[in-house]
Amino acid sequence: MSDEHGYLFWNNPFLADPPYLDGHTLDAASWPGSLSWSRAPGLVSVETLARTHVLQRPYLAAGPYTRRAYSFTIAYQAVGWDDFRVLERAEAKGGVYFWPGLYAAETFAATAGSTYYIARPTPWGTVPGVTSVTHPVTFYLDGVEDAAAATLTGQSVGALKTGVLEVCYPAMFRVIVSGVDYSVDQPNNLTIGCSMEEVIQLS
Repeated sequence: MSDEHGYLFWNNPFLADPPYLDGHTLDAASWPGSLSWSRAPGLVSVETLARTHVLQRPYLAAGPYTRRAYSFTIAYQAVGWDDFRVLERAEAKGGVYFWPGLYAAETFAATAGSTYYIARPTPWGTVPGVTSVTHPVTFYLDGVEDAAAATLTGQSVGALKTGVLEVCYPAMFRVIVSGVDYSVDQPNNLTIGCSMEEVIQLS
């Protein structure tokens, strides 16, 4: 497939399906809605006694170079009752999984035979119709695509070669839902929007 005419034509399926939130796939009739996202810098600013700042980043021996949390905003039409209830339910739980159809890229200083861990689970086996075949992982070694560079099982990355390993995979984001709002601009057209902040936990 050509990758010159927008993300729906890219080789990896990207934003091609309705989002999945807390066990519910938004009705295809209500999507596409609107979706926006941004990434935090992944750095911690530490002030010194000299009133200067030192930038640090969270570190985990077997984790990626950086773990940057995502922020999302989403809006869609509530076609069915479940579309209406999903955000209220998710907001009440405090932390739920969200799959908007995005891929995440994480990089490791890999040594052959070692195990590393991506920061998020994949949607494989959780989101209906999403598998490692329909939404595959791609490995890059030293900037070159290399399917034999590693394996991915769950969140465990088994390095088969040594070098700078990049894992590009479909990611499930654990988020806190907040700022839910509702509007009706005409009969039978209820639009729901919210913001979501990803929760990153180092362990």
